[in-house]
Amino acid sequence: MMLSKFRILFFLAGFSTLVYGQNKLLSIQDAVLKGRTSLAPKRLQSLAFIPESNKISYIDKNTLYVLESTNAKVIYSLSVSDFNKQLKMLQMDTVKTFDGFLWKNEQAFYFKNIKGEWLNNTNTKAIVTSERKQSDVSLANLEEFKPGELYAYVDNNNVFVSNSGKMIQVTNDGSYDIVNGKSVHRDEFGITKGLFWSPNGNALAYYRMDQKDVTDYPIIDWTKYPAENTNIKYPMAGNKSHYVTLFVYDIKRGISTQIKTQGPAEQYLR
Repeated sequence: MMLSKFRILFFLAGFSTLVYGQNKLLSIQDAVLKGRTSLAPKRLQSLAFIPESNKISYIDKNTLYVLESTNAKVIYSLSVSDFNKQLKMLQMDTVKTFDGFLWKNEQAFYFKNIKGEWLNNTNTKAIVTSERKQSDVSLANLEEFKPGELYAYVDNNNVFVSNSGKMIQVTNDGSYDIVNGKSVHRDEFGITKGLFWSPNGNALAYYRMDQKDVTDYPIIDWTKYPAENTNIKYPMAGNKSHYVTLFVYDIKRGISTQIKTQGPAEQYLR
């Protein structure tokens, strides 16, 4: 089954690439100015496996498609306009896109409108209020394992974990110089976040970045009057860099353990 899933992903990737005419010479102007418009590769939104099934789904031009992973045959589709007709019949608020779209199982998916999150049954077309608990999306660097029940976030450069309503402060040394749980190395090498849940949710890995030796760099905040200077830490070429370490927090034991790594302190750790 896994082999079939990889095959379908390769098929979709090839199918989604925009084919540019082989006989047309690509100019520098086209490459630069059209790289994100008419010459941009076509992308399939929300491409994902459906839980507890051999099916794959994606969104294209505001239409949801479900395919068999073994042969890429489309077995179900639902446009936003048709979905809105269903919502209107139930006297519910319509949607512009499949906002908050997420499969619960093979027959039902979550979606959001202005009134909150809902669960739609694709077979019976019944729509009920979502049973999922909701996390506070305003939390910085929010990383959810189970929304509303088990999630982590960063506040004042410290890592916090919420477990079944109980708030736990994982780190205590967060400051201007010490940054926990955030993206490191200036987001280079594909680094985009600093919190990582284990597959079963029993542990949380997080970055700790020590930037005491990094030179301050002034940034002017023009949104205020008068404008104000704000310093940030920015490693300049030839100067000292920050030092990144990786910790794993054991949810049950309430203990963080540093992962031993080899190499110099200023190495990139990802």
